[in-house]
Amino acid sequence: MFNNFYAGPQGPLVDIVTKPTWAAVTATENVRALTRH
Repeated sequence: MFNNFYAGPQGPLVDIVTKPTWAAVTATENVRALTRH
């Protein structure tokens, strides 16, 4: 999903930074969603 967005001029270096960041954000959101119920 975010691959194409960050695949522009910045290249793989930004991808290395953004992938773990979005993974952490997604994991946090999943935990919050679970704790709500």
